[in-house]
Parts: sequence; C-alpha cells; structure tokens
Amino acid sequence: MNFAKDIEINKFDLPTECEQHAGRFHEVSDLLADAKSDLNDAEDKLKLVLAEREQFYRLNWSDTVWGKQTEGSIKSKVETDQDVIDQKKEVADLQRKVNTYDAAKGAFDHRKSMLNNLVSLLIGGFYAAPEGSRQESTTADKDRALRRKRKEQDEDE
Repeated sequence: MNFAKDIEINKFDLPTECEQHAGRFHEVSDLLADAKSDLNDAEDKLKLVLAEREQFYRLNWSDTVWGKQTEGSIKSKVETDQDVIDQKKEVADLQRKVNTYDAAKGAFDHRKSMLNNLVSLLIGGFYAAPEGSRQESTTADKDRALRRKRKEQDEDE
C-alpha cells in the first residue's frame, strides 16, 4: 500500500472516495493487526533466546576462556551474543512496522473527518457557482439559453 497516495482525496469525486474509504481503512487495520501479532511473536522469541543463551553461558562457563563467572559477566556475554542481537533487531524492525501502520490508521481517521467536512461543504453549496453569475454549466441552462435564442430569432422574422 502506498499510504501517502491512499489518503489523498479527490474532492471532485466524493461519492467514489466515500465508497472506497471503508475498504482502505480495513486494509490498514488488517496490516496493523498482523504486524502486532508478528511483533508479539518476535518478543516471545526474544525472551526464549535470552533464556537459552543465559542458560548456555551458565552451564558452559570456563574461567580460562571468559574470565570469572559473575552475574555481570554472564549478562554482558548474553547481551553481546549474536543470536540475541539478531532477535532484538527483528523486534525493533517489527516495532517500526507497527508504528508505521498505526500512523497510517490515524491518517485514515483524519481522512474520514476530511471526507465528512467536504461532503458537508458540498451539501451546503460551497462548490456551487456564485449567485448571479452568467455561467451556463448544466444541460438545463444550455437548453434554456438555446430556446431563448430561437424565440428571439422567431420574433425578428
């Protein structure tokens, strides 16, 4: 989805914009729900990886290889473990995805408000031709003008 494009509103086609809004909002909501689920799974996996790596270092600690075994040294070893680093990066990437979809959902909420405002302006006549203008934009106006011209021609003959 291209969120920047999807939140744009064509004020000259409000019926279509209003009809499509719910579907677009639903798509973003689904993406957000999936991203939150993926994030929860990744956070659970991170807890598991942390526990496994801590257990590994506690059971396989060698004073000759890693120095004296202390809580600080075990924690330091776990935090610098590549599996832990990789899993933390995955959690961070998924959190960014959740934040992006959450922001998009908020933008669609604002889009809904803007659609409501534009429809209200249209109903109120904001986009109507100014009163007293000589603009003949509708077919009915053009028909009236044509009849008037014919009548004037008939009177002249």
